[in-house]
Amino acid sequence: MNETETKTLLSKMQVFWPQQERDDAQTALWATKLGRIRDFHKADEAVALLMEATPFWPHFSEFMRTYNSLVSASAKTWTAKPENDRKCPTCRDAGWLDDEEARAVKPCPNCRSEQFDRWSKGAMTGRVDLDNWARA
Repeated sequence: MNETETKTLLSKMQVFWPQQERDDAQTALWATKLGRIRDFHKADEAVALLMEATPFWPHFSEFMRTYNSLVSASAKTWTAKPENDRKCPTCRDAGWLDDEEARAVKPCPNCRSEQFDRWSKGAMTGRVDLDNWARA
């Protein structure tokens, strides 16, 4: 947050909790710590949640716990593709299949047809050094 956003947030906190006077050292400490925060809107939302939860000025660790929970709740979660989004029914978009006989993996014939052709003809061993040797 920039200095203006920090001052705005500290002013809101002073309005929310007017019963507690803050001296210059405490205000400077809060301003320094708030300056490290990236998302002003999440910080503002954290102050609003704390205003409803506690009647007294919160400890900075309590503020950060609330802020971090808001940030993590809004973070995009990465998941695998749903079943209906998958294009290849054979390998499920992985591109490779287990070859039980060779105890290795082989290219998917649907997704990696060129590599599968090379593999089925024996021109692709899975090792670059052997592939180069076979071509020579």
